[in-house]
Amino acid sequence: MSTSGEETRRALRVYQVDAFTATKLAGNPAAVVSDADALSSEEMQAIAREMNCSETAFLLSPVADDHDIWVRYFTPTSEVPICGHATIAAHYVRATEVGAFAARRVRAKTGAGILPVDIEPVGRDFEVTMTQGAIEFAPPLRQRELAELLEALVLQPLSPLHL
Repeated sequence: MSTSGEETRRALRVYQVDAFTATKLAGNPAAVVSDADALSSEEMQAIAREMNCSETAFLLSPVADDHDIWVRYFTPTSEVPICGHATIAAHYVRATEVGAFAARRVRAKTGAGILPVDIEPVGRDFEVTMTQGAIEFAPPLRQRELAELLEALVLQPLSPLHL
């Protein structure tokens, strides 16, 4: 990475992990950068674009006492608040970098709040389980919003009653 025309070199640990599977080269891939504290948001975005996975997770040191790790998520084009498979991948990377340890719960700060993630050793591997926040429902679309959405998607309503 370069700054102001000067070439600077940093070593980063970047992984690609298949989540939601125990089979190699299967599952849902996500990139993970395990030591992202020194990266700017712009650098994270550039790395996510280069990795070209649907999401790249960046592991950062905690910024308060209410969490153990801070995870930021980027698609190739923008930052997003949370990503399930990238959360699993990120904590799997953390577990493999740390090595063997007893089962534990980690409090992960994300753009969607602080979520509990359980990491459990299974043989010589790890199983990672994330608990999502409470389900929230948005109010129904107003008539005008629904009409605009249907028009944008080049769809017709089923009947006039639906508008």
